[in-house]
Amino acid sequence: MPEAQVPRGVASGRASIFYEGLAALEYRQLVVDPIFAGEGVMPGTGRPVLVIPGFLAPDVAVLTMVRWLRSAGYHAAYPKAGPNIMCGEVAIGRMESRLEELVKRQGQRAVVIGHSRGGQLARVLSVRRPDLIQASIKLGTPGLIDRRDTHPAVRLCMHALTGLQRLGIPGIFGESCFTGACCDRFRADLHKAMPPAVELTCVIGRRDGLVDRQACVDPAASHVVQVDASHIGTIVNPASYRAIAAVLGKLDSAHTPPARRAA
Repeated sequence: MPEAQVPRGVASGRASIFYEGLAALEYRQLVVDPIFAGEGVMPGTGRPVLVIPGFLAPDVAVLTMVRWLRSAGYHAAYPKAGPNIMCGEVAIGRMESRLEELVKRQGQRAVVIGHSRGGQLARVLSVRRPDLIQASIKLGTPGLIDRRDTHPAVRLCMHALTGLQRLGIPGIFGESCFTGACCDRFRADLHKAMPPAVELTCVIGRRDGLVDRQACVDPAASHVVQVDASHIGTIVNPASYRAIAAVLGKLDSAHTPPARRAA
């Protein structure tokens, strides 16, 4: 994969962690914004959209987005895989099965939206299964599994999960996912070019206090969109919703031929 070219204006490092306390305000802004009522959103045709929550988060963390997508005419769905604390390969296996089910039911390729670590899962799914996915949208997602890109509070949570992994709890995200054989393929797929048939969009929060903003730039992205959001707020910020609506509208206004599964 080529070295990422950072678009002009994407600041390095993280913003103040205190911006994360504004996520509730971002949500309040969303529910009174015209985008939330569907203004400027092209009506969907039942396209499946899988929405993957971020690190540690359960499905309910993306409830607002899923409901909004459904109200716009999309078949939005949760991963139904529990909190996002699983080993990367374990999580991919479960979500791949979920995607197959959704695509078979709806009869068209899906869009996958992932927040934070959920965006890494979305990217790997897109690399492996372009036959199932037409577009992938990453919200505040670091490009690689690198603890240096995250706030110390996030690293502390990772360390705690490593402790559970060492106690023998199977399938848990931990130290081996960074350097071990369990996620060799997963880490490699984070570096791979995107299949030509899958469009990738990165949404980056200018006030992200948890993840290095430049680390969220993916060199394979067709579009990099900056929004005035915190890290947590990227899943409830009106500007994020506009970016998502733009991707969905483009897909539904153009016919894209089916792709083949990656070898």
